[in-house]
Amino acid sequence: MTSPASSSTIELPDLPGGPYDLEFFFDPGCPFAWQTSVWIRRVVELRGVRVGWRFISLTFLNEGREEPVPGMREAHERGLAFHRICAAARAAFGNEAVGDLYRSWGDAFWYEERPGEGLEKVVEAFAATDPAAVVASVGLPESLLAAADDDSWDGLIRAETTEA
Repeated sequence: MTSPASSSTIELPDLPGGPYDLEFFFDPGCPFAWQTSVWIRRVVELRGVRVGWRFISLTFLNEGREEPVPGMREAHERGLAFHRICAAARAAFGNEAVGDLYRSWGDAFWYEERPGEGLEKVVEAFAATDPAAVVASVGLPESLLAAADDDSWDGLIRAETTEA
């Protein structure tokens, strides 16, 4: 069975500033990606490994599936909007900007106390995490927020999702 994400026809471009020792694929709402990124950042500190930040979209991976809890589809769409902001940041400011944005997002998303349990807590975290505050926290321009609604980035995000 072919997933919707595999229908991409975009050639996956090299990341700016590469080559990298490893390419790390993330979705902003995936706890496994977040925890792994924490470990990877530690390896960077200890060994000087260079990381290229790429996208894997739970929105695209879950197309056509039932949502496991109410609100999850909208939560994944917020993740896609954040990916679009990151894609615009990469285009304008390079790969390091994506890593900075993801770290700031994760700090706000994963370390704040939220009501609920399990997936309900993830849905709440998506609703509560403010992309404008994340962008501002890393010193990038507010104009990047316009990319959140710009689906012209979706081909690239799909291609990276397929590659992952």
